This record gives sequence, structure tokens and C-alpha cells, in this order.
Amino acid sequence: MNKLRLYSFKEWVHILVNFIFYKIEKQIDKNIVRKKALFDSYILNGWKIRALKNNYLLTKKDVKISLRKNSTDYLVFEQIFIGSEYQPIIDYCQNIGCKIITMFDLGANIGLSSIYFNQFFPDIHICAVEPYGSNISAMRHNYKLNNLNIFIVQGAVWHNTSNLGISRDFRDGKEWSISVSDSSPNTDIQGYTMAQLMEMSNFETIDFLKVDIEGAERFIFDESISDVSFLEKVKIIALEIHDEFGMREKINNTLIKYGFEIKINGELTIGFKQHGTI
Repeated sequence: MNKLRLYSFKEWVHILVNFIFYKIEKQIDKNIVRKKALFDSYILNGWKIRALKNNYLLTKKDVKISLRKNSTDYLVFEQIFIGSEYQPIIDYCQNIGCKIITMFDLGANIGLSSIYFNQFFPDIHICAVEPYGSNISAMRHNYKLNNLNIFIVQGAVWHNTSNLGISRDFRDGKEWSISVSDSSPNTDIQGYTMAQLMEMSNFETIDFLKVDIEGAERFIFDESISDVSFLEKVKIIALEIHDEFGMREKINNTLIKYGFEIKINGELTIGFKQHGTI
């Protein structure tokens, strides 16, 4: 009874209400709340959203995007189409009057980067490289929705020709964090060098090289094990460097050595060469 007298009736009501809200909050799926907030931002940015059986269909003018339910697709969409992480590249090209005609989309996921750049450069030729079969299927569907004829390679860029396996050990292991490894038990993914990919796609030069390969950049840009001379033929690069592997300084030095001026935009390291230097 003495303990009850430590608090007034008003204070007990306040404690009870806070406890109820605490219990309710513990039952709420934070991912649902986050997705709702993101979808609200999509609508504010002019996108129409239609919920289908297994996916969401997003439309804006002539662009159509399919996002799988219960996946990380909506987070990738937010980065590219709402966060505009590639806008500095568009601005650069518009400022100097250059066009992107050839593009590599390494770690293409469900194809959103390719669709984004096709809006600005309708004559673009793209080679999309992605190892994960489910992502490939979603990518093909998105390309079909937008009537895009893009050369797709189901495989992975690597520092040599290897048989690789899918790994879910990197970060959250979900659709946007799929990585490859040459030590995985199932090695049914083909690893290609950049030279091989350029030959397969018939690209003599690369106007834009987009690289988001979940840590494999530590091999591709390591001059001690990889032939990085392909950088001589690249005009613009956008690379996500994953700092878990401590390779940022080494990769930056390699890019600088090959004539890139480096800028940071969010998670991206963007490298520009002087127009016409290759």
C-alpha cells in the first residue's frame, strides 16, 4: 500500500498508457512500417502503385517497374528512383554534352539501374550481369515491361575464369546482398573476367561501368591478382565499395592511376575521366 502512494493516480495512468504502447510497438513489424513510409514517398514522387498477387506494379509515365513482395526490391527502387543516387552521372553528361551509349550493369539485381539510364539515353546498349536466378527472372520481367532489349549474362564478373557459387553470408543475405564465392559447395555460376564480358557484349569501350557486386570488387580491382587494364577503356564508373574488406584506399588509388577523378555520392564512389581521354 505504501508503494502505491509513491505515484498519484495521474502518474499511474501515464505509466499504464506507456506500457500499453510499448507492448503494441513490440508487435508491429518494423519492415511493414518502413515499407508503408517508402510507398508513400513513391506516390509523392508521382508513381502509381498497384498490388498484384506476388508483386507490386509501379508506373510513372512510360516506365513500369515490378517489385516482388516480401523482398528487398523496394529498397533498391528507393535508392535508384527516389534517392537518385546516379543523378551526378546524368548531370555530368548533360553539362559536357556527352551520351552514354555502352553500359555494363554489374550486379544488375532486377534491372532497375538499366531502366533508369535508358530513360535518359534511349539509344543505350547495356550488358547486365547477375548471378542469382530469381533476380534474373525478375530482371527479364522488368525489361519486358519496358520493351528493352538488353544483353543479359547469368553469371558474375570475377578476376579469372572460375566456377562460382551463390553465397548468402554477406550482410543480410537477402536479394540485394547476394554474393558469389569460389569456395561455395555448389559452383554452378560462371565467373567471367571483364575482358571476356567485353568480348561477349561486343563493347570496345565502356561509356559507363556500374559495379555493385557485394564485395567482389576487392578481387576485380586488385592489381596483384586481376587484369585491371579494362579501366583504360572506361569513361565513367560508379562503384559501391564495401568497407568490410578494407579495400577502399587501394581501389581509389587504382582508379586514380587510370585517370579517374573521384567523387563520393552516398554509398557510391563515382569516377569521371576528362571527356575524350580514351
